[in-house]
Amino acid sequence: MIKNLKLHLKLHQKYTENNSLVERKLQGGGPWTLEDTEDTPNTHKSTDITIYHVPGHSLGSLALHFIPEACLFTGDSLAFSAGAGNRLSMFPRYGYDLRQQAQSVVKLLELQDFVHLLPGHGRSYVFLSEEEKGEMVENMLEAEGMGDMIRK
Repeated sequence: MIKNLKLHLKLHQKYTENNSLVERKLQGGGPWTLEDTEDTPNTHKSTDITIYHVPGHSLGSLALHFIPEACLFTGDSLAFSAGAGNRLSMFPRYGYDLRQQAQSVVKLLELQDFVHLLPGHGRSYVFLSEEEKGEMVENMLEAEGMGDMIRK
């Protein structure tokens, strides 16, 4: 079970120009790790969580990889959808740049040390193997009309 991570608001710079509530503005392409400070104590080591910039759904989309629990929080970049045939989906009609989103999702799903997928929409999913993960990515890309992005 994941305990309260006590995370503070972190956004990619694409969304922070006029937002004074953001404690840390992420710049560049990442990945980043959390930095513990005295004024924002964290119950985990700063290397336990990696933040990835995954543009496509929006310019500043982020995903969080919580390494101790093998969890990947994908936000709106990816969902597991029963309505889309019990498969992964990028919900193309809501995205900013579907090709860029597909590239980001493929990069995320190549991470080998997670089994729990926790999307911003849809239900969570537990991958049983790397082969299953690869097949699901291929099926999603084919269904979204991006079969040319499948890595052989």
